[in-house]
Amino acid sequence: MAGRLQDKTAIVFGAGSRGAGWGNGKAAAVLFAREGARIFAVDINPDALEETRLIIEGEGGDVACGVADVTDSASVAAIVQACVDHFGGIDILHNNVGAPAPGDPVEMDVEVWHKNMAVNIDSAFMTCKHVLPVLAEGGGGAVVNIASIAGIKNLERSLVGYQAGKAAMIQLSRSVASQWAARGVRSNCILPGLMATPLVLDRINTSYDTPETRQAALDDRHRMIPMGYMGDAWDTAWAAVYLASDEAKYVTATELIVDGGITAGRPLDWRAGTADDVVRVPDADARSVPQTAPRLEGKTALVVGAGSLGPGMGNGKASALLMAREGAKVFAVDRNLEAVRETQALIAAEGGECDVWQADATSAGDVEKMIAECMERFGRIDILHNNVGGSAGHGGPLDMDIDTWCDNILFNVKPAFLASRNVLPIMERQGGGSIIHTGSISGISVPENPMNSYQTGKGALIRFSRGMALEFARKGIRSNCVIPGKIRTPMTEVRQGERSGSAEAVKEIFDRRARSVPLGHMGEAMDVAGAVAYLASDQARYVTASEIVVDGGLTSNCC
Repeated sequence: MAGRLQDKTAIVFGAGSRGAGWGNGKAAAVLFAREGARIFAVDINPDALEETRLIIEGEGGDVACGVADVTDSASVAAIVQACVDHFGGIDILHNNVGAPAPGDPVEMDVEVWHKNMAVNIDSAFMTCKHVLPVLAEGGGGAVVNIASIAGIKNLERSLVGYQAGKAAMIQLSRSVASQWAARGVRSNCILPGLMATPLVLDRINTSYDTPETRQAALDDRHRMIPMGYMGDAWDTAWAAVYLASDEAKYVTATELIVDGGITAGRPLDWRAGTADDVVRVPDADARSVPQTAPRLEGKTALVVGAGSLGPGMGNGKASALLMAREGAKVFAVDRNLEAVRETQALIAAEGGECDVWQADATSAGDVEKMIAECMERFGRIDILHNNVGGSAGHGGPLDMDIDTWCDNILFNVKPAFLASRNVLPIMERQGGGSIIHTGSISGISVPENPMNSYQTGKGALIRFSRGMALEFARKGIRSNCVIPGKIRTPMTEVRQGERSGSAEAVKEIFDRRARSVPLGHMGEAMDVAGAVAYLASDQARYVTASEIVVDGGLTSNCC
């Protein structure tokens, strides 16, 4: 089976590890190769680079290497040209260089500040300067930058250069995404949280004298995190694969937070905890074994709103189909039985397994029966995709009557509440699961037309998802939202047709919407489904209380 990066060329800066084990860049280079990419691995440390090369070659991958100083423009230019000479082009740029230095503005020496900024932000500027023209010449590509939650949140100790550099990285990435979108280039950041990487472990080993004090320091970090454990390089690397792949072709100018939920909140009593409060999970070495099975094999996915309003591919229909392709057994639910049977037929035609059920997702009784039927047929629920919602029109608070406003808010939140309420105990007994809600950019940004009730409902859905994620994180249950932008689906076509009255008017409106998006086109349901499949999988095990914005860069621009 072809990988998600088949026949692409990836240049990975920072592809070695500091010390034994798996650093972010090393894991990403290996994982890119496993997904079919040709790898040009770059690092300042030739010995670390050699380790990465041997692993990729040992697994049959195609890899070349080069030593470079990413803070030096001439060095970067030479290594980029070497990659182009060797592989003929570049499709993916992965920036994975960075390092912290302690101190606030008073404590930190000016020279240390300059060096820290050079490695944390100048490096990405240099690589973008020399790689972006190559990506554009090849028709486009993906830039995946490693930033940090330190770029959006304060840390317990001052790392002023690191924090400033990573914040700058986020805005550099967004600027690149906006300015280069017309040439087919996407740019996104991954924001890792507290991670157990060689860089972190090395710092702890040098800061504490005994194995007991080192373990205590590690356990303190584990307990801070809602999920009860630190992530590792594979969590970051799988996020990089998703963002580099065509599954994320409508994702740009955004950030993917991989932090176990810590930026959304953390246990208030974590300092009073014990080692028993730490969730023990496989370490990076155990997780380094190549995966050969489909990523959702053995899982059961319940998709609520799995039909389409009219012919074509809606968001729920697409996610049901993609999760079936990834090995999941699908229980597809919709209030329109004929629509969901179309979804079932598509899955069956591809050899997948899908049962269907008719239910009103706003009815507590219907939802209870729906969950019971899914358990009767499949015996478990590992994934819940809540995909029910809609707008009651363009009225604002002065125009819309009270009952319509209240009903529309409930319509966008109540189905997720009812389904989650019934599924959470099942997932808890099973030891975990993944819940994904379909939100909307209307919940984070004001659309061109007032849709006050819809905006309020989708904003509430995001907060509901985050709150639930934190409450159930220690029980292995994750909750996230996918935030679609201007997506062309059967529902948008039907609703716009009802408002516009003619095919010509609908076309003009859709053309105008496409022009408003930095990438220059509206998205499609499979763009939403790609984000859902990633979040549903164990590849996103450290992603919770977060959102993936799938909007072609629209909400990153203010003008």
